[in-house]
Amino acid sequence: MIAEAASDGTFSAVALVALLALAVGALAWWQRSRGVLGGGDAIRLVAVRGMGGKRLLALVEVEQERFLLGLTDERIDCLARVAARDEATRVDGVVAGEEGRAWARQSA
Repeated sequence: MIAEAASDGTFSAVALVALLALAVGALAWWQRSRGVLGGGDAIRLVAVRGMGGKRLLALVEVEQERFLLGLTDERIDCLARVAARDEATRVDGVVAGEEGRAWARQSA
C-alpha cells in the first residue's frame, strides 16, 4: 500500500515535468514560427509579384530597411530603397496629407 502511494507520487511528478517540457517546447515552436526567436528577423520577404515569364518583383526587408528587387533567371537587381509606411507619410517630422506626399515626391 505504501509502495503504491509512492509510485503514484512519482508518476505525478514525472507527468508534471513532461507536461511542462511539452508546454515550453510548444511555446518555443510557436515563437520561432512567428519569427520572434532566433535571428529570423534579419531578412524578411514582405511581398512577391510575378511579372510574367520568369520575372518577379520582390519587396524585401533587411534590418528594418525595405528594398525592391527585380529577379530574373540571370540576375537580381536592387531597383529601389523603399521607405517604410510611416516614413513615407512624414515630411519634416509632420504627418503629411496627399498634398504633402505629392510635394515630397516632386522635391525628391
